[in-house]
Amino acid sequence: MSNYSLSSRAHMQGIQTAAREHSMLGINLRQRIDIFRILRQKGIWVMFQPFDGPYGECLSVGDSLGILLNVKHPPNLQRFTAAHEYGHIVMQHVQQGPCIDHEEQISPQHRQIGGQELEAQTFAAYFLMPQELINATLQRFGLPYKPEKITPLEVYQMSLEMGVSYAALVNHLAALKKVSQRAANILRRVQPKDIKARIAREASLQDSWADVWTFHARDAGRTVFAHERDELHIFLAEEPEGDLWEVAPAVATASVALINIDLEMAMHTDEENSLAYLRHFSFRAHMPGFTSIQLYKRSRRQEIAEEVFTLHAHVLPKPAQGLLEQQKYAL
Repeated sequence: MSNYSLSSRAHMQGIQTAAREHSMLGINLRQRIDIFRILRQKGIWVMFQPFDGPYGECLSVGDSLGILLNVKHPPNLQRFTAAHEYGHIVMQHVQQGPCIDHEEQISPQHRQIGGQELEAQTFAAYFLMPQELINATLQRFGLPYKPEKITPLEVYQMSLEMGVSYAALVNHLAALKKVSQRAANILRRVQPKDIKARIAREASLQDSWADVWTFHARDAGRTVFAHERDELHIFLAEEPEGDLWEVAPAVATASVALINIDLEMAMHTDEENSLAYLRHFSFRAHMPGFTSIQLYKRSRRQEIAEEVFTLHAHVLPKPAQGLLEQQKYAL
């Protein structure tokens, strides 16, 4: 059998296994997939350890199954690695011994892999990014199912919503033929750190791994899953002499802290290319928990709120060395 046939077979095995797991677990494929909750439900132990080389490992000890993840890595890479190791487990690769994975097995830049590693890598991509979730996310961003034009910022923000890396999403959009290979290559030239710098502007991130989210009027009422030290930037239209957008006082005592308010000019995407003003609110997630950020538009002539913008945020803790936090209580 040719190498192409073997790769094609491994690729299909990963896709089919991911679909079967989705069905068996009854997962809502239009929502972000919580890989760590699934691992807990399946009775698979998850441990975070500081590794210099490996990204992750899965192994079987007696009747127990376990996954080791590199605590030094950012959360979305840990999630993808966890899904990769879960793929090894459900496809019974661990019966032949522990699976130890390094960058060349996990990183989406390394595509020249085959056999069990290609099966697990394909499984991870299709398990965390099923086509239904991709389509639902494109729809939430006001994009068609096969966008002819999609910006690096849009792809980066989509990756945050799905809980995967920018590079993994670019590769998967190309694999699903949502974007052309040429468009994917253009997207790959842009680094997330440059996207984050353009959003944050003068403000500096406390953590280079922290993500930077952007929200607009269409995102009112959304619920997102951010991590400690992530930044949340909200842009709302406002006229300099018109009504004012302000922050509800309760926000200051919640899991996020206001770090800056600014009024900026932006180019409208209408036919006239007119200028618009945006009130830019910057928040930083500083402690785990659930919070609702509420902004209200107040008339300059009276104190009545004419419009309200609410964003709900689950702030997740950065994994610490040791057992997955929710599993510590099971011992």
